[in-house]
Amino acid sequence: KTSQNEHSLPASKLFNPSEILIFIDLFHWALEALDIYTINVPAMGMPQTLPQQKQALQMPRSKEEKEVLEHFSGVFLTMDSQNFQEIFASTIDFMVDRLYKNSALQVIANSFLANPKTSPLFATVLVEYLLERMEEMGSNIERSNLYLRLFKLVFGSVSLFAAENEHMLKPHLHSIVNKSMELAMTAKEPYNYFLLLRALFRSIGGGSHDLLYQEFLPLLPNLLEGLNRLQSGFHKQFLKDLFVELCLTVPVRLSSLLPYLPMLMDPLVSALHGSHTLVSQGLRTLELCVDNLQPDFLYDHIQPVRADLMQALWRTLRNQDSAAVVAFRVLGKFGGGNRKMMIEPQALQYLESDTLQPAVVAYFQEHRKPIDFPVDKVIETAFNALKTSTTDPFYWRQSWEVIRCYLAASICLDDDKHTLQKLFMHPSFTENNVLPTSAYYTLYDKQARQTHQRAITGMFVAAATKELRGSVLPTMVAVVRHYTMVAIAQQAGPFPHKHYNVNSGLDPLVLIDALTEIMGHEEKELCKPGNLAMVLILETATNIMGSKERACRLPMMQYLAEKMAALCYERPWYSKMGGCIALKFLFQNMAMRWLYQHLFIFLKAFMFIIMDLTGEVSSGAIDMAKNYLEKMLKICMTPLDRDCKNDELVATQKKAMYDVIHELVRQVTSPHTLVRETAMSSLRLIAELQNKSVTEVMNPHREVLVDMIPPKKHLLRHQPASAQIGLMDGNTFCTTLEPRLFTI
Repeated sequence: KTSQNEHSLPASKLFNPSEILIFIDLFHWALEALDIYTINVPAMGMPQTLPQQKQALQMPRSKEEKEVLEHFSGVFLTMDSQNFQEIFASTIDFMVDRLYKNSALQVIANSFLANPKTSPLFATVLVEYLLERMEEMGSNIERSNLYLRLFKLVFGSVSLFAAENEHMLKPHLHSIVNKSMELAMTAKEPYNYFLLLRALFRSIGGGSHDLLYQEFLPLLPNLLEGLNRLQSGFHKQFLKDLFVELCLTVPVRLSSLLPYLPMLMDPLVSALHGSHTLVSQGLRTLELCVDNLQPDFLYDHIQPVRADLMQALWRTLRNQDSAAVVAFRVLGKFGGGNRKMMIEPQALQYLESDTLQPAVVAYFQEHRKPIDFPVDKVIETAFNALKTSTTDPFYWRQSWEVIRCYLAASICLDDDKHTLQKLFMHPSFTENNVLPTSAYYTLYDKQARQTHQRAITGMFVAAATKELRGSVLPTMVAVVRHYTMVAIAQQAGPFPHKHYNVNSGLDPLVLIDALTEIMGHEEKELCKPGNLAMVLILETATNIMGSKERACRLPMMQYLAEKMAALCYERPWYSKMGGCIALKFLFQNMAMRWLYQHLFIFLKAFMFIIMDLTGEVSSGAIDMAKNYLEKMLKICMTPLDRDCKNDELVATQKKAMYDVIHELVRQVTSPHTLVRETAMSSLRLIAELQNKSVTEVMNPHREVLVDMIPPKKHLLRHQPASAQIGLMDGNTFCTTLEPRLFTI
């Protein structure tokens, strides 16, 4: 029967172009027609097409559909290789588009990849298509899952037909790894790129793909260095776990890893402190090293992390699963070395302050003295419960109730409504001078202040929780307004305080500190209540002070700007992103005079983000900083109307412009590529806004570049490569301006 089929189907025949076009049309219209299986016919009623979201999760819905898809695939499986290649090179785009709309069609791709004749051909076409669209995996969430699934199919085919498909994947291996690492640094959603690397490592990491291991070796130093840096940085836990797993599963033989063994020690310790899957992976890697390496060589490399490693192994013994058995076996293989950690200093929990903590004072009839019940641990526990997504909703509600009661008890409400109205309607708020910006103070009792700050932060977290939002928002609005009013009463009006009694109560600026903490949190959804709080602060201050201009002169506004700008200098990328979001609110909503006074500070903050996050996974923080910097310059660098009679405002803008342009000119020769490019594009933007040439904008600051343009030989020779590139790039920029800024 087989021989009859072979004679009846001329597999080796080459089709002419018109016949190939017929097969292309067949494939095109057949994929459209196969959507008939997505139509759901109810018992009574009109046919309905399944929603696309549900279709995305659908595989063949019936035996008939599966058979039809397999028979349809068979039409192409018997073709000549050249014909097959021509047909699918021209239809792969359409095929993937149909796969996105009807994922049951994946059976066709599976059939092509599961056939030894067509597998390397189709895999080549598919992987080339996917490589061209890798950038979409970091932004287009809907498509990225499909692309990831198709990449996994290609990698799976390597395990299925190693001899044929290793040669298929080999020329693309460097591109997949390098582009994944490169695109992850700037992508808004970098997670998919590391999932792609994990899928690749798992598929070819079985020890039987020597051709690919040889191809992978040149990538190893930079890849391990990059992954090691990422796993030791500040990231969400699921990302850190993925970095650790990637470090421990790089697809090379142990002998090739020996020069890079020090880079594996930190990930190894992190794995043994991680989830059950990571612990198992860490134990496998450690046992492999213990079994195959000389003890002296291994102990030399383990020495920097020996205490942490041994403590993690001993801790694993407490588990009631197979990991404990493996840990016990590994400890035995270490011999006497497994007990040396017992003389290491233990990590003990201790009280950080000896001052009295905030407490609930309880009186009992049987006791003469009241009993203090410290509340700092209560507030901390409630805060942790609120920010944990797996907490039961009942405990969310109880945690919020604890925080609400604590905040209510902390606020003194002795004054009646009439007194408050009389105070805040006093003309001195709208007429008299405001205290200087240095006139803010913070409470000396750090313990009490920290507990209160955590309670306010917990309130913001509760406001971002969908189940609690309705009950939290009214309280949050009232608390934010109350603290703002207290701060205004202290800093302006008839009784401004120049000197404070630190024992008189908690300072209202604790609200700003809590706001800073919430804006810098890794969960960016929490920025929404933070943004609302800033709106309330500015609105309340404007209403009391009579104008936004006067409201912005309050010391608390200066404190707000300082704290939000400081977020941009924190190490974690999510703190920098929170700082970006906060600065955007400030430059879009504050008075122009205040904005000009803070323009240079904000510029420096944005430029630092761009510089510091280069080469880091930052979920789009760099693009956000560049975008917001451009928006800020458009607001501030546009010349004021000629009819403007406010001489102070004109002078303030002029000074701000001078400082900003001076800094941008200085950065034109920066060794950091992104900083340099941002400075150049910003100068072009300013020139456009002011209807000047870039040369006219830069000319007052020409002296900054005199020693560098043209670059002196002695100056260049002693600089590192990145600085030399910066000087040469800046030189090209300045000497190609029209009219010329410098002549050589």
